[in-house]
Amino acid sequence: MSTRAERKARKRKVVSRVLTGGAALSLMSQKGTVRQKGTGHFCLIPEDAAQMSQMGTGHFCLIAPLAGTPVACQDLGAATARAHAAGRLLLADLADCPSACPAIRLGADAMVEPLAEDRVLLRVAADALVGKGADGDWLQDMLASGQEPDAQTDGLLAARNQQWRRASDAAQVVASYLRCHPRVGEVRYPGLRDDPSFDLAARTLEGGFGACVSFRLAGEGDPSHAAWGDLPGAKIASNGGPWLNLTCAAGDPMAQVLSLEGELAKVQ
Repeated sequence: MSTRAERKARKRKVVSRVLTGGAALSLMSQKGTVRQKGTGHFCLIPEDAAQMSQMGTGHFCLIAPLAGTPVACQDLGAATARAHAAGRLLLADLADCPSACPAIRLGADAMVEPLAEDRVLLRVAADALVGKGADGDWLQDMLASGQEPDAQTDGLLAARNQQWRRASDAAQVVASYLRCHPRVGEVRYPGLRDDPSFDLAARTLEGGFGACVSFRLAGEGDPSHAAWGDLPGAKIASNGGPWLNLTCAAGDPMAQVLSLEGELAKVQ
């Protein structure tokens, strides 16, 4: 077990590395990291500061750059301002947009993304570690508990980034197809130029606009149509309302379009 002096030495090394490199990196086990909810380190970020003041005492407000039903790009700058106004730090969870969002440059205090089933990469902004009191100390402890990223980390990041781009390319094609389909009433996808969050997404994301496309059926079409689960490679989920979230696969977009065409033909 590390002594108190050794832990302090690791923390000083972390801060030194951050001050010279701009952001600290740490490769960590998924268990016990900041991504695990229910540990007192999290609080979901609300839409306004009034709600924020009524929240618990977690270290972080958590935000995903792409979220919601229908899907939309989130404003990290505004979210950071709300978090800081409530005395908290902002953590961006990049599980659904790996390496595609420069969250720290956009204002987030830290960002975390999964690399494999049991490993995550934590990045922390320099100013989140200096002069932040107990939260800065906690972040330093988290960084010091991990390992230095290595060549394998770079390979995993590159693979996830390539998959993100391929899935985003497929989703762009699928979204354009759905927007023209007579059985589809409305489509939301941040990569469509007329989407409400397109401008924000163009400033927030790199290499694509994500794998998720939201759509609702025209007229009285039933969104809970049982055959949705049969789509090869893609997943459709409903939150019980009129909108469906389709997560596209990083594969042939035309195969996904043809599959959707067959399923939409069954909708009454």
